[in-house]
Amino acid sequence: MAQSSILLLLGIVAGTAAAQPGLQQLDPATRNGSPRTARSEIAEIARADPERAIELVQQMPLGQERQLTLATVAREYTKKDPEKALAWASGFRPPQPDAVGAVFEVLALTDPLRAFDRALAIEPAIARVSALQAAAQQGGSNASQSAALAEKVLAVDKSQAKDTMLETLLQTWSVRSVKEAADWLVTNSARVSLQTLTTMGQRFGQRDPETTAAYIERVPSAARGAWIGGIAQTYARSDPQKAVSFLEQFRRDPAYQYAAAVVAREIAPYDPARAARLLDGFEMSIPSPGTRPTREQMEVQGAAMMTAQQWARTDPSAAAAWALSLPGDVARTGPLFAVSQVWTNTDPRGAHDWILNLPAGTDRDTALRGFVGATPDPASLDPALMNAFSTSEMRQRTVSGFAGLFARTDPEAARRLVAEYVTDPAMREAAERQIEFATNRPPLPAGLMPADPTLPSPGERPPAASAP
Repeated sequence: MAQSSILLLLGIVAGTAAAQPGLQQLDPATRNGSPRTARSEIAEIARADPERAIELVQQMPLGQERQLTLATVAREYTKKDPEKALAWASGFRPPQPDAVGAVFEVLALTDPLRAFDRALAIEPAIARVSALQAAAQQGGSNASQSAALAEKVLAVDKSQAKDTMLETLLQTWSVRSVKEAADWLVTNSARVSLQTLTTMGQRFGQRDPETTAAYIERVPSAARGAWIGGIAQTYARSDPQKAVSFLEQFRRDPAYQYAAAVVAREIAPYDPARAARLLDGFEMSIPSPGTRPTREQMEVQGAAMMTAQQWARTDPSAAAAWALSLPGDVARTGPLFAVSQVWTNTDPRGAHDWILNLPAGTDRDTALRGFVGATPDPASLDPALMNAFSTSEMRQRTVSGFAGLFARTDPEAARRLVAEYVTDPAMREAAERQIEFATNRPPLPAGLMPADPTLPSPGERPPAASAP
């Protein structure tokens, strides 16, 4: 909100306050022109005269501050006259879901079940969802009605964001009692989505790991990894050894890999060697073409990349040796790329020598891509390094893929690299388009590492290599 608009609005507020008993005592020293002050002043007016407060909001320019103030007025209006407030909030065209939701926040404080039932009749759908969400959120704090409200949420059609409402209710419920919320969820696990089971298992584990642990044996196997991982992750933040010890009892459980990967991500920034030991021996396969990776595969691959990246910051040689020990060329790709990028940023000469000492093949190509992408000065790329790619195609794909990145620091060097190393017409055309586009964009923020543009998307296999 513009400063001049805020000051004008505060002037209007001040005039209103002077005319209304109870508002004259507002401290003039707080009228410093800030959006928060304007909102609190209008809220004060709304307690005595909601309709006047609405008039003031209508004079505000469109924007986030106006929406926040509108919701504030809606809450105060509802406390004074619920029926008039609901009629007002529901009458906006286009609809104002924030105002409707604010009304139902207040209605649900006293009777969440009735508020939820009334919300079901709100039109249009966007306002109805906001009203239902507000009723669910407030209802979770009501000890006597949380379970009954959860039943009402389960009966809602899926198109009305049932999972989100149920998770909101359970989250608020768990603030009051993880035991009660977890008991209801596990008892009704066959009636809720896997998404809700996994999401809430992680949240319960973060809020109260000991209580949550008591429910693991009752959780469906498909969600157990999230529950175990949430508990172990919470332990890992204060006591990594406790997390590892807790996980050990589940080593033969199918959920172990996912949970251990969650913990590895958590401890990798300060103990990457321990994180690596947790991941040793894990299945790190990539799904077949056309198949989406599973949640477990994504978590394990993400943990391996995080571990390699963090370890390379302090001991790149050890990180590289670990990445190279992982089973399968494809499984090594992400971690090796991460090691190469970090090593290139911290010790370009050391990374250069390490790469050239690797045997020709997929691993060296991956490390080369990481080096090329992390090089701050594309003009300085060593011809010996560029000629170390195992195939001409991979070299071309690398240069073409990073051409836009090069162009953001040195467009001319990017063009020279493309002219020298990219002969495939389609790749050259793509590279030239990237260069043209990148020259009109701001540089990358310092420290941001680019992704590997030569990697296939999930489920895609790299194309067959061509002859050099």
